[in-house]
Amino acid sequence: MKLSRSLAVLMALLMLLTTFALADYPEGTLYRGVKGHREEVEFLQYMLYYAGYLGEDISDVDGVFGKKTEAAVKKYQKEHGLAATGVADAETLRLLEEDWDNSMEPQGGEEPHERCWMELDDFSITSVVPCTPHMHLITETSDLQENPTTESLQAAIDLWLADLDSLYQEWMALQPERAERIGDVQAAFMDYYQVNLALWNAQFGSSPSPEALQKACTMLADHALAVCCTLDECYAQEMSE
Repeated sequence: MKLSRSLAVLMALLMLLTTFALADYPEGTLYRGVKGHREEVEFLQYMLYYAGYLGEDISDVDGVFGKKTEAAVKKYQKEHGLAATGVADAETLRLLEEDWDNSMEPQGGEEPHERCWMELDDFSITSVVPCTPHMHLITETSDLQENPTTESLQAAIDLWLADLDSLYQEWMALQPERAERIGDVQAAFMDYYQVNLALWNAQFGSSPSPEALQKACTMLADHALAVCCTLDECYAQEMSE
């Protein structure tokens, strides 16, 4: 029995799509539609954004590898003599990270940004812009999560916990009259964090669960940047008085 021409074309297209979907990329490679690597994709987007390849809207740093991120990767690859595939392979990531590390150093006497701050985009959506110290910490913790193990993920969490404690201590020192209230806020967040970690471990069926630790790391990082933004506002208020 002969297949009709349209059915044969359809089957060929399905085979092509299946082959594409099952493309076997090396570990650590990031590509359009990749799942389970939100932190790594977000860091890739930060590098592309600050290098001028992802546009001017920081809300595009969302941890989702879509068309815009793929186009930004292609543009970067083309300008750096790499095959413009749109896939962030090991060589692309290596060059991006070198550019990122170099950009973290103050250029021409420029002072590094000591505090995170809030930025309003063209659609009136507020996003956090990480300060220089937190850019370094994002780099360090992203490296630990590149080939995640329980130990490496716990090490990343410990770094964020230490950073958070330091931020809260600085906040209390800056506003000693509110130290007790600030301490209560810190304690409430840590209780909330522990409850969520327990729920995530239960959800993924083991303790500690790598998936739960990934979520915990993201939660701590987001809160640390938020507290750093609060400190920025406190310092600005102090200077205006």
